[in-house]
Amino acid sequence: MARYTKLDKQEIIEIAADYGLDIEGFAAIEGGAGNSSYHLMTRQGEYVLTVFDDKTYAHASQTGILLQQLEKHNIPSSLLLPTLNREPVTTFCGKPVMLKKYIQGAVCPELNLEQLQQVGHVMAKLHAVPPK
Repeated sequence: MARYTKLDKQEIIEIAADYGLDIEGFAAIEGGAGNSSYHLMTRQGEYVLTVFDDKTYAHASQTGILLQQLEKHNIPSSLLLPTLNREPVTTFCGKPVMLKKYIQGAVCPELNLEQLQQVGHVMAKLHAVPPK
């Protein structure tokens, strides 16, 4: 993701505390647009911290609800980690913040036939999810 909000170690530690996480390391995630994202390495696992630079708290909350709905219906996506207060989204310096499980992988510029079939299968499952 693009990095508009630059966080230092102390700020990362402060945000992670809302989730009960102990930071061992972090790195900015480059690429994409619209949000600032960081790969967090913690004693509890790896996560992606997203600061919504271009969205309101209400919009970020809707994103959280969508991720929870996808998880509920076994649609592969980022798994949302709520805060210790069970909030799907929190704020830092007035910006919405979300934490998701880190997914190891890479961007595939082109998909082969097997990957396209997998995408089609997941899209069919996605279209069967009832609206919330």
